Amino acid sequence: MERQEDTETGKARAATRRDVLKAGLTVGLGLGAATLTGVRSTATAQATGGVYGGHVNLLNVGYPEVWDPHLAGTVFALNVGYPEVWDPHLAGTVFALAAVGPISNQVVEFNPIKPTEIIGDLAKRWEVTEGGLVYTFYLHDNIRWWDGKDLTAEDVAFSLQRMIEPGKPRPRVGLLRPYIKTVEAVDRNAVKVTLHYASPAFLQFLAVDYMKILPKHLLTAEVDINVWETIVGSGPFKIKTARRGDSVTFEKNPTYFKPGRPYLDSITILSITDAGTAAAAVKAGKIHMTTGVTSLGVDDLLKLEKN
Repeated sequence: MERQEDTETGKARAATRRDVLKAGLTVGLGLGAATLTGVRSTATAQATGGVYGGHVNLLNVGYPEVWDPHLAGTVFALNVGYPEVWDPHLAGTVFALAAVGPISNQVVEFNPIKPTEIIGDLAKRWEVTEGGLVYTFYLHDNIRWWDGKDLTAEDVAFSLQRMIEPGKPRPRVGLLRPYIKTVEAVDRNAVKVTLHYASPAFLQFLAVDYMKILPKHLLTAEVDINVWETIVGSGPFKIKTARRGDSVTFEKNPTYFKPGRPYLDSITILSITDAGTAAAAVKAGKIHMTTGVTSLGVDDLLKLEKN
């Protein structure tokens, strides 16, 4: 299944505190899609005559409401904490999800524009056979890890097998354990997943944002991917810097396999645990969007709305 380009036109408008407070990370059973709907940030570059959309999917930077190839700039996002782990298969909180999302891909994902729809991410299409027991996913060509090595069906099969590995802590990805019976790399770009029983829930769980595909060559070499400097991903953004307890900054991946993406030059996720400090940052216009869990409570939001 291919994504369809959003060709709707619209009017850009200035971002307000109300826009920022209404923007956020939609989280349900690990699903995350951070959207900044209708907000045009001053950090966004503009060319003459250009209209820039205000939709940013923080986790896998998705389609803006109005697509424009000149969209650029930096987004600052508010999060309540620093990621407790970098390994998405060990992650169980939004702290980690907001950090690992921009650097990784998964087989399929929920459409950030229409969240009830599942679309391909690494997979360009898939087939369901044998009465729903077998799913065969066909990957995009020319997908590469940041170190230049090809991302293939072997990486996908290895990652799915790691997600359901018996006896290992898998807070979120372990949701796949009851469903997956076997995983096989059929060829370079095709992966066959056989289920214990037919269930439409399998694809729904596979689209959850924790189900990231990791590089087999690193993990089999026992590289510690919980050290951010050693992480090798495939996503639209690469980690530039990380300051424990403070922030993580991502920069655009210039060799991303999806043409024209990502739309932004960089994303900085700020970890602010104090509600007063977070409110001051929003009020000062230093925050363009939030994740689903921040230090701001209902009373804080109401005060900011009034101001």
